[in-house]
Parts: sequence; structure tokens; C-alpha cells
Amino acid sequence: MATKIINSSDTDAYGVLYGADLLTGGQDREYRNIVRLKNNTSEDESNTNEYIKVIKSNTIYTNSVCIAFWVYLEQTSSPSSGIVLNRSITDDNLSGVVINANEQSLEIGTNWNTSESGEDYSFFVKLNKETWHCVVVNFYPSGISRLFVDNVYSGSHDIGFTRPFVNFDNIEIGRFCGMIDNVMFYSDTLDYGNVSVGERVTSEVSYFYHEGRTEQTSVYLEESQRQPITNDEYLRYNGGLDYYYRQPDEFVSAFKNYADYTLDKINMGFTEKEAFDMQNTEQQEMQKFKIEGGSNVGVRKIANGKFRKIKGRIIST
Repeated sequence: MATKIINSSDTDAYGVLYGADLLTGGQDREYRNIVRLKNNTSEDESNTNEYIKVIKSNTIYTNSVCIAFWVYLEQTSSPSSGIVLNRSITDDNLSGVVINANEQSLEIGTNWNTSESGEDYSFFVKLNKETWHCVVVNFYPSGISRLFVDNVYSGSHDIGFTRPFVNFDNIEIGRFCGMIDNVMFYSDTLDYGNVSVGERVTSEVSYFYHEGRTEQTSVYLEESQRQPITNDEYLRYNGGLDYYYRQPDEFVSAFKNYADYTLDKINMGFTEKEAFDMQNTEQQEMQKFKIEGGSNVGVRKIANGKFRKIKGRIIST
């Protein structure tokens, strides 16, 4: 019998667990529940039938996503095993994140509108077995994808052309051998602070790493209920303002202006600061909105997609 996996975000999506085990971490671990997938193919290449099927009412049509998760690899996974992978209902093409890319053991890679027989896009970065890794992959419209492992910008890949739009209509989590926790999917990209390869990231990617294994909610927490954090820890993790994500109506029009004026330049290779500095004052102001709620209520910020309905922090500007 299949098990239903509850989604902790504000969407109506949920997961159906096929064959795998839902396990509890216990009081001494930093997670509540995990899924263990026993897809060991060392003796049977067809042993890939344990996974989570994502059920949702609407498809996501996009050419820009972020996929984030915590993963623990065990035993032997099949070549190009999907960790979080969409198998399109219309054409069977694959889009998402895989392990053992192009049959290279423990190498992490991606697909984007890739046929079953096509090659994976590899970052040429390997994960370790029997170790929990935090993995975040940003897929940009330009065709570039960036990989972050354990809060470090670890690699990038450019497919060489503008990323085509695809329908995320049949998402699966699993079919590899190991454990997975706290899968997050965004239909745009998380900010990483524009650091170089090999450097520790900041902002949203850092937030997911440091706090991403606790349950995410959109409920505002009063000051007395927030998790204590020292100033040094706060600056090291985030380097910025403490606030709670909100998305008022003003944000929608401001973000559209941001996409037209700034994001377009970022996708041509400029940093956010460079893209913003190219514009006049009027254009810059059209991309800002006022924070609602939290300790920085009333502060005006660029509507750059960082404001989601989860507790979090951003870099100050």
C-alpha cells in the first residue's frame, strides 16, 4: 500500500511513497522524518522501483527553477538515477537532478528536456557515500546551471543555448539508493550572493543549508519565539537583515520590473550589482517594495525573488 507524504509548503501538492521506508530521526538528530530508498542495483539492475511521486493540481511551465534537498547515498545506484526528476507526460523527456551522471559513480548532474537516451549535463563533482549532503541546483533561463554542495558554490554548467520552457507535470523523488530529506522546489532561482566557485555562499542558499532541515512554515514568529542566534553566527550565515518573507501585491509589479530591467542583464552574465548600477534612479525605484512584517517592517528592498513564504533572511544592500 502506498503512503501519502504531506507537503509542508502552502501549495496543494503532496507525495505518494512507493515501496520506500518513512523513518523518524528521533530526538538526537536534526530532522524529524526521512525517506529511505532501497534501490540497490549491485545485484539487480532493475531494482529502481522505490520512489515518491509528486501529486499536484497544476503543472509548472518554466525555464528557471531551483531544486534543493538533503541526500545520503548508500550502496549502488543505477546510472543517471533521478534524485528529483520530472519525466514529462507528453514526451517522456527528463528534467531535474541525477546521481551517477553519464555512468560516473557518485557524480552529480542534471537533465533539462533531455531524451531517455541523451547524455546528462555533468558538474564533474562527486558526492560521498554515507554522508548527508545539502545540494542546491539553480537552473537559469540563460542555459547556465549552478551547483551548491554543503553551502559552497561547487560547479556550473552551460548547455550553450537559451533554456527551453518545459512542463513539470510528473515529478519523481527517488529511484536512487539512499535517503532523502527536505526537498524544496522553486519555479525561480535562489540567491547565492554572487560568490565565485569554491567560496561559501550567502543569502537564500545559505539559509537553506543552515535551517533547511527544519519544518518550513509561513507563520510569522514573534520575537520571543525565534530561535536564538548570536550576532557572529548571524553575520557568518547570512550577512544581512533579519526579517520574514512576505509577498504583498506591490511585490508582484516590482518583481516584473526587476525581471525586465535587471534579471535580463543577469542572464547575460552580469552580477546583480552590475546590472542594477547600469540603470537610472527611476528604473531602480520601480523595482523596490516595502517589507511587511518582521523586525524590518517598512524597509524598501529590491523585489528580486528572495521574498518567499518561509522564515528567512536576506543580504543587506
